[in-house]
Amino acid sequence: MGTSGNKDVENKDNAQKENASQWAELLTQLVDKITGKDVSITYRFDNLQVNVPKATGPNGQELGSARWNINGKVVIHSQLENKGHS
Repeated sequence: MGTSGNKDVENKDNAQKENASQWAELLTQLVDKITGKDVSITYRFDNLQVNVPKATGPNGQELGSARWNINGKVVIHSQLENKGHS
């Protein structure tokens, strides 16, 4: 593999890291918005397909990739609690 092949792998790795960073930021913002409120958010999935990229384990061992099919829901709930003393 030449230099251009290494750049392709590097660009793909950078794109995956950026995508993960964007998801982390989105989740952080979501938690910030619902913290301290009585809120429930439900995400429903009908045949959501998530492609998990190929991974490399210790000693360069290839761990393979996967495709997850998700049917169901995820519920995020924040409950407001009164911590005041009477």
